[in-house]
Amino acid sequence: MTLNSERKTGSDCTIDELRHRLEVAESALRELRRTRCDNQTEDKREGEEEIHSGLESGDSVGDRGPSRSYGQDVELWQPAMQSRILASLMDALPIPMFATDKRGKICIFNRAFKAAIGDARADIPGELLPDGWQDDPGNDSADNSIDLLSFGNNPGYKRKFTDSNGIEREVVLYKSAYREAVDRDVGIVGVMLDITALRHEERQWAEIENKFFAAFHNSPYGISVTRLTDGKFLDVNEAFCSISGYSREEILASTSLDLNLWVNPEDRERVISDLLKNVMVYGRELWFRQKSGVALPGLFYASLITFEEDRCIVSSIMDLTEFKKTEVALVQSEKRFRLLFDSMLFGFCIGELVIENEKAVDFVFLDVNPSFEHIMGIRKEQALNQPASVLYGVQQAPLLDLICKVVRSGVPLHIETFFDSISRYLEVTINRLADGLFCLLFSDITDRKQAEEALSESERKFKLLADNTVDCIWLMDMNMTFQYINPAVEKMTGWTVEEWVGTNLRDHCDQENFEKMSTIVMNVQKNFSFDTGIAFEAIMLKKSKEPIHVEITGKALLDENGAIAGLQGVTRNISDRKFAELEKEKLRKQLVTAQRMESIGRLAGGVAHDYNNMLSVIIGFTELALDRKTMDDSLRKDLMEVLNAGRRSAEITRQLQAFARHQIIKPKLLDLNGVIEGMLKMLRRLINEDIELIWRPGYGIMQVYIDSSQIDQILANLIVNAQDAIGGAGRITIETHRVKIEKNSKTDKISIPGDYVLLVVSDNGCGMDRETLNKLFEPFFTTKGVGEGTGLGLSTVYGIVNQNSGFIAVTADPGIGTTFKIYLPLIEESDSEGMKAELREHVSAKGETVLIVEDEVSILKLTSHILKQQGYVVIEASKPEQAIRTMQEISDLHLLITDVVMPKMNGRELAEALLKEHPQLKVLFMSGYTADVIAHHGVLVEGVNFLPKPFSKRDLTGKVREVLDS
Repeated sequence: MTLNSERKTGSDCTIDELRHRLEVAESALRELRRTRCDNQTEDKREGEEEIHSGLESGDSVGDRGPSRSYGQDVELWQPAMQSRILASLMDALPIPMFATDKRGKICIFNRAFKAAIGDARADIPGELLPDGWQDDPGNDSADNSIDLLSFGNNPGYKRKFTDSNGIEREVVLYKSAYREAVDRDVGIVGVMLDITALRHEERQWAEIENKFFAAFHNSPYGISVTRLTDGKFLDVNEAFCSISGYSREEILASTSLDLNLWVNPEDRERVISDLLKNVMVYGRELWFRQKSGVALPGLFYASLITFEEDRCIVSSIMDLTEFKKTEVALVQSEKRFRLLFDSMLFGFCIGELVIENEKAVDFVFLDVNPSFEHIMGIRKEQALNQPASVLYGVQQAPLLDLICKVVRSGVPLHIETFFDSISRYLEVTINRLADGLFCLLFSDITDRKQAEEALSESERKFKLLADNTVDCIWLMDMNMTFQYINPAVEKMTGWTVEEWVGTNLRDHCDQENFEKMSTIVMNVQKNFSFDTGIAFEAIMLKKSKEPIHVEITGKALLDENGAIAGLQGVTRNISDRKFAELEKEKLRKQLVTAQRMESIGRLAGGVAHDYNNMLSVIIGFTELALDRKTMDDSLRKDLMEVLNAGRRSAEITRQLQAFARHQIIKPKLLDLNGVIEGMLKMLRRLINEDIELIWRPGYGIMQVYIDSSQIDQILANLIVNAQDAIGGAGRITIETHRVKIEKNSKTDKISIPGDYVLLVVSDNGCGMDRETLNKLFEPFFTTKGVGEGTGLGLSTVYGIVNQNSGFIAVTADPGIGTTFKIYLPLIEESDSEGMKAELREHVSAKGETVLIVEDEVSILKLTSHILKQQGYVVIEASKPEQAIRTMQEISDLHLLITDVVMPKMNGRELAEALLKEHPQLKVLFMSGYTADVIAHHGVLVEGVNFLPKPFSKRDLTGKVREVLDS
């Protein structure tokens, strides 16, 4: 390959242009010399001398002003004009030019010369030529003698000099001698050509050519250049010859088709088609045929270039034969490795560190084997590429510091560690694979560690167990002399270990218990069996001679010959259990008492039921009698007393039911202050006369949603307990307040914020200690003597308060008194239902038909009479079956009023039977006590209408109207 002759030099001229300019300059110099020699005559000397004096003065030809006018004298004008034209031509040339006299002093120069030697030389004329312009290094006499005149023109020579800018330049210097006249002195004319850039570029191209040559011929890939038009090879490298098996001469004289290089000739057509579409063929795997006929795989690259005006294909082939063999070997190795990897009993994983800010902050698993999944309990798809800290739910990935240490140092690490996330011991080996890559090999050694720990710590554990157990562990020989006993003996008996060991069993019990225990020991010796043990209870003596109940268990101890050497066993202090058994008996008696009280309660409930029926008759007929207008005042007054007595009696039965817990619980909106004021008389009857009952009602709305009977139970239980705590004269205070519990408030340990009504019952009695206070609300817990209390009162209060979404808190100080604080949710809304009931009780009938079913004839007549007065059509039935028959004859019935408890069929069953035929029928139940068909957990079922006995005329008419209008 050759360099392009059109390359540019540093002065943007081609080499040919510079040569042409040099030839022009030489021609000009020759013309100048010839002109001066031939045209100088005496007639023209004046003008010539003028020019000559200017040249000898050293002025640059380009620095002179306009040429001098010589008028119309053509003979004088022509040589002068020629000289000036030649001078202008010298200045116009970019090549430094100069002329010297025979002494070597500069007498004429152009601008390029002045620029080359530097403008700083102010006085150039008359100066000697600068260093580098004078001598030819190969010819010492070239400028320093007259030889140059004999030699004629100098053919030019290369040399180096430093220019005015301090830059070393490479130049070609041409010099020639000239003579002005036959008798004139000799001078030198010189021209310098700067070839610095040209030489630099030549060196660069030579270097590029050398590198390309080396890359082309030394490449391990087979490289070829083929002509696109005919497919003929233009050049190939040694690797191509080696791959194909052909010599360079064979290849360059042929085409790829001639040599049959393509296993699939259509591959060549596709390559050419892609190249013509400007698609570079890059890394395409194709098959080629060697000279021997062997096909080999190759990785093929190709592109189009223009070379000497021909379009050519440059291609390279990488022989993949060894690679394919390696690939097959790698696949086989991968299969073997994967088989080993998957079948290993050890857990194996490959991981990569996660680097942030040049620091390892985590790692991810790149691969794990089935044993990893089994040991870690993590599926492979969960583990891969998941940060280990996230996978295990920890802040720092497990073993991260140790893994980083191994990856940095490359030194494997073998450790045993406890893995918290799976609670197992692992034996782990950490190895570095590459920068940032590592592998872990681990096995579960939990069983081994546990066995080792159990083995190494068995004695320590036994000693620890023996030293810290509350039971006495002992060894004694067959003479019943103790050989060993643990420290628990000191706490149990008061004897130290040293005092006990060496003593006999006889020293620690009375005669009766010793004989009992010695008999058992002898039986063990006579009837020995590996499965035989002893277990019995006895009484032993403390060091203080205080008896203690013990439970002894033991077994025979054999020597190395299999003979019985003694006994080993455990002695347990069961004095507390014996006491607990006594307490259990006490609780059994309390249960019997509670059951007796429950029986009394049921009896009270039954009595209240019958009593309520009678009171309903008394109150009802008295109200009917009072409705009569023809009655004198004395009789009316007497009947009012009867009515008031009946109402008071009804209140007493209601409270009796409350104490027996057989009342219907129907929460409603109540004014707590009003309810308490209505109970004060009854509460004062519950306490002794020397106890003062103080009532301090709070201000504002004190409405709560609760059954009034439950308020009765709460106050009755607290007042009775307060009286028992006082024991004599004292003071009981009842208070109410409105309180607001803020969020996160610690008031009385209540944490639920809201508005509450606070009921406070306090006394100045004996108070309670902390132990009693902690058990205060436990069922059957009481501080009273046997037969004096059941222990159910305060537990009932606690249950009622919680049932109504309230809280209870107690403060007590021994000898000062006790305060109960009950928080019930405050209800701000008005009792709209109560107001509606008040309105409904005055509304008369609207022609409705009512069926009354009541087995108590007097109540049946009373109810019927009251409703008839209100304008209702009333049908009476004293038995459920009679009511069913009656319903078959009536087509239009609006309301069924039935008693709950009746023979053969209760009221609920009757209502269900009638509702099947008359689904629009309204039902009102009435009863003197609770039945399971009406109440559920003590609270009336939603949607069930109920009228408790005894009831007044107003209660009955109002409830009937309410049910019919609902």
